[in-house]
Amino acid sequence: MTWPNQGAAANGLAAVRSSDAGNRERTVRSTAAPEAVAELSRYVATPPTHHRNMAMPSSTIHVQHSDGSAARHVRVVLGFSAGMTRDFYTNDYGDAVVEHSSTGRATVYVSGKEYHSFHAPGRTSVTV
Repeated sequence: MTWPNQGAAANGLAAVRSSDAGNRERTVRSTAAPEAVAELSRYVATPPTHHRNMAMPSSTIHVQHSDGSAARHVRVVLGFSAGMTRDFYTNDYGDAVVEHSSTGRATVYVSGKEYHSFHAPGRTSVTV
């Protein structure tokens, strides 16, 4: 036996109730589902292109003061033609290991100030 489901019908969904060997279950079918999936897939982030078990490229930026002492806990960002990395911070030794998905020419920014470019992944030093 089939009954319309008024809750689903009120939302524009074609729904039916069915009885199968004494167990009742509700099935809701929608003709809008394929369109909704297509619309939502436009907003889903594209998975990263690197393999899950492979490490993301990284560069080590050593930041020191003019007297040679380590610049501790300062913000380091790399800028690529495709965009900027997230913020990374130097450790107690003045080193920041910056992970990045892009490779090639990168500009180093320390505490928001632009310094110089280098080839990433790699290692470079900045004196602040």
